[in-house]
Amino acid sequence: MNLYIHRCLKILTSTVLLCGAVTAPYSAASSSLDWFVQPVYGWIDTYSDGYALIKQNDKWGYLDETAKVVIEPQYESASAFVDGIAVVDKPGGPRTFINKRQEPLFATEFKAAFSFSEGLAGVKQDRLWGFINREGTLVIDYQFDNVEKFKEGRCIVGKDQRYGIIDASGRYIVEPVLAYARFYSEGYVAVQVPTNHKITYLDGRIGWKAPKMIGTVTIDYFTYLDKNGAMAFYNTAHEKETRESMKDSKSTLRYFNAAYPFSTGYAAVRHDKLWGFIGTDGVYSIPPKYKRIIPFGDTAIAFVLKREGRWLAINHSGENLFTIKADDAWPYSEGFAKIRTDGKYGFIDDRGKAVTAVEFDDAYDVKGGLAQVKMNGKWGLLRLRKP
Repeated sequence: MNLYIHRCLKILTSTVLLCGAVTAPYSAASSSLDWFVQPVYGWIDTYSDGYALIKQNDKWGYLDETAKVVIEPQYESASAFVDGIAVVDKPGGPRTFINKRQEPLFATEFKAAFSFSEGLAGVKQDRLWGFINREGTLVIDYQFDNVEKFKEGRCIVGKDQRYGIIDASGRYIVEPVLAYARFYSEGYVAVQVPTNHKITYLDGRIGWKAPKMIGTVTIDYFTYLDKNGAMAFYNTAHEKETRESMKDSKSTLRYFNAAYPFSTGYAAVRHDKLWGFIGTDGVYSIPPKYKRIIPFGDTAIAFVLKREGRWLAINHSGENLFTIKADDAWPYSEGFAKIRTDGKYGFIDDRGKAVTAVEFDDAYDVKGGLAQVKMNGKWGLLRLRKP
């Protein structure tokens, strides 16, 4: 599960009600925990490319899939391995790309660098970012103030305090005119134009030259773009007409007050102060009627506020599945949702049943059947299984 959603979402949930019946509180014996890696590290990441990143005594190293230390903690900072390559900082040295034999790969030294994603890695020289390929060749020149990682063949880049979108060749799909853009998910990206900034939309595109101009609007709303940079769910209605159409659950939409990425074919969007869900056709599957929501993760379950302190789990059609109750929760990942009660964390399954006690100091989403959890001040990896 993406980190942006993990940090931004909150839900109140400690006892689960399933189909209207009260279940046992979220409690289980710590001795029943199935540790893959015992909580002994200052940090541990879930596995990527067969290695797990660890921190011990303020140095970074790696475990293999048997939980054996294969690269001793020695680096000032480090990234996860992707396709056999990681980015590390040696004490007193530059940022370097290495392979699993700890051999430096490229002669060029970088001021900053990201790990590879879709065959490209963002690298920084002086004050600007560009991209290299897996051979270390600069393929997109240094020109950006900041960059994200490539996802679905597109990358969000920053320039002059605005955001644009490029493809893998470095060509702008959307010029840097956006106030906000996060990442592509299922073919769409949620973006926001600057408040009170006039944008000219040309055949539904932002920042593209086209032979026919549809019109100009002044907006401070979120909208979705497709992978060509065209406005998704686009129609030629004027802004006022479009805003009115937002109130109709059957209308094709254009703007929203807030918008999350698509997941399992649906995205949570807010109109005025209420949240609903749209499908990839841009039509509300669930009209805006909820004060708070937790969007769909990789499981077809979202949470919506029923009343203060009580939340409903719903499916894509808005049908009630079960009710949960606690202080916070996060979207489902691999069939498990993280919850928090009284400052402690635990996990529930896709039926709302507890799979751990709410006893951890901190926790992250599940990946590869393992959850990063912190207990007694140390991090480990916990296997999760449905009861």
